[in-house]
Amino acid sequence: MSNSYHSHSFWGNRSPLSSLAGLALILVSSSRLAYALTVSIGLLWLYLLTGLSLWFARHILPERGGSLVILAISCFIGAMYLWVHLLINPFLGMECFFPILLGPLIYTGSGTAERIRTMDLGDRLAASFFDALVYCGLSIALALIREPLGFLSLSFPGGSRGMIFFFAGKTSLLYPVSLSSGAFLLLGYGIVLYNVLRGRGNSGEEDE
Repeated sequence: MSNSYHSHSFWGNRSPLSSLAGLALILVSSSRLAYALTVSIGLLWLYLLTGLSLWFARHILPERGGSLVILAISCFIGAMYLWVHLLINPFLGMECFFPILLGPLIYTGSGTAERIRTMDLGDRLAASFFDALVYCGLSIALALIREPLGFLSLSFPGGSRGMIFFFAGKTSLLYPVSLSSGAFLLLGYGIVLYNVLRGRGNSGEEDE
């Protein structure tokens, strides 16, 4: 099995489905589309600015304890996004407080910083963007299923109450889908699909 398979962002060891922090972020942020979009923007902000900061600090980063430095930098950048969001949209910021806090842990544990260490600035930002986009895509895709079925609504960040609704029904279509149990059920189907894709990716690498 090749190293490229192990490092693949979707079905390799860095997949969102391979860590508890990644699963928690996807499950918590996908109950509504407004939450998923808010957390996704924060994750893109975190990955890109942390990658940029590590590029500027590449000559002074210590060989030992580098993970702690990376975690500290990513925590600072994540806190900046959370602070700005709480000022602009405090209600939605409080709702997304926990998944946003998971961002630095996911970035540090995913190994993105180590993988992009030897890249130039352009490739570094592109790789960071793609790694974050995998989490964002899964969260938004799951939210587009959970919110219409669970709450019979579709929301977007904004407004005095934190969210603007494109439509909102008075009753839910499948309320359990909006709960954690329903999210785990949908995620179970996603994991089945993930394992199928992973198996195909593995067999493809072996054939090569």
